[in-house]
Amino acid sequence: MKNLTQRSIGTLALAAALVACSTEGKGSQERHRPEHASIDAKAEHVNRPLDRYFLSPQDVLQIRKAEASLTNRCMRNLHYASHPLPMPRLEHEESNLSEFLIFPVSQAREHGYEVARKASDSDTEWKSRATRTQIALLDGTLRQYKRKTVPKGGCSAFAAQTLMRGTRHQRIQIDGMSITHDASATPDGIFDTVLSAMRYSTAVKSDSDERVKSVTEEWSSCMQKAGFHYASPAEAATDSRWSKGNRPTKLETSVAVADMKCKKEVRYLDTVVEVQSENERNMAAEQSTTLKSLQKDLKVWLSNARKEVNRQPA
Repeated sequence: MKNLTQRSIGTLALAAALVACSTEGKGSQERHRPEHASIDAKAEHVNRPLDRYFLSPQDVLQIRKAEASLTNRCMRNLHYASHPLPMPRLEHEESNLSEFLIFPVSQAREHGYEVARKASDSDTEWKSRATRTQIALLDGTLRQYKRKTVPKGGCSAFAAQTLMRGTRHQRIQIDGMSITHDASATPDGIFDTVLSAMRYSTAVKSDSDERVKSVTEEWSSCMQKAGFHYASPAEAATDSRWSKGNRPTKLETSVAVADMKCKKEVRYLDTVVEVQSENERNMAAEQSTTLKSLQKDLKVWLSNARKEVNRQPA
């Protein structure tokens, strides 16, 4: 389903863009060391300025419940009732340190860079059991079914457009990137795409910051002392020698452990988060009109979602 898969812009890809910093030209000035970055060590969560604009887990749940209900209703109206979309559950916030290619040393020792290689798709299990006919009804490639006319764009588009009723599609510009969405894009997908694009843009800016370059050089020097030669954390995590299977090699786990220890030693995370947070504050100010517009639309989208959820069971 296009509206489901659009929800993620690729968090680990963003992390790679953030940490793949250039190390050309060693800085001669002493690097500013932040006193404190906004990191909740107990929850293993990094807090950044743009976080406040992402949808809350409760809002996402409300929208996805309505999406599932609308999609299933559309499918029933077409006389296709098998294998309905399941009602989603509340997703609790998890550690986001993997965005910075940081994870516990114990995990590095056991699994190497496994967390950096894996990309999750919460819809994979459901999709694996969906029939071709069902997919065609969802995306609209099948226009007629059992003498019924399939809505334009399919049941996915029907659900999305119902949720979006009362607002209009808009083209959003972010640092040269033009963001548009198709008829099957749902509110949570739009928010995730726009805000992730903003976050990606701030991460790219962080790459050229002298503080990030400097701490990356310090990390690289620390790794060399441990016997490993990498210019950046992304280079270490994506080494082509690492196992693509279930079990990492001894070399991979050794590098991963040294990587985590060196990041802690040079205060890598503090520096990167501090720099990215500065850029995110600037981005929020620059995109204030867009953010206010999205938040205004969200009130309408949530109202539409509540009406659908209260209307009838999926």
